[in-house]
Amino acid sequence: MSEAELIFSAPAELSTCQIAESLDAKGMPENSEAGKKGGRIAKNAIILYQIPRVVIGENRNFYGSEDLLRQKGVDITLLDNQECFDLLKRFITDHPDLWNEDIGT
Repeated sequence: MSEAELIFSAPAELSTCQIAESLDAKGMPENSEAGKKGGRIAKNAIILYQIPRVVIGENRNFYGSEDLLRQKGVDITLLDNQECFDLLKRFITDHPDLWNEDIGT
């Protein structure tokens, strides 16, 4: 991970940790909610601070806030990395209960 990636991922990670701590999150549902809130914070920070470019590993397993970010003028680079795809696909296959609890439809 590059320095820039660390800098821009840190607010979401820190926010997620702080939210989880404030909720006294113990299980998957509580931590899942903290993760969603942390992701929204990252999306909003990208918009607020006018971060011009976001790099996404893959979006075939899950399509996030890309359209909204594009509407706000953010340049989205989609790597469509097979390793990223395989990793998340394996998680979804191995843990459908966790995936559906958080994101799945």
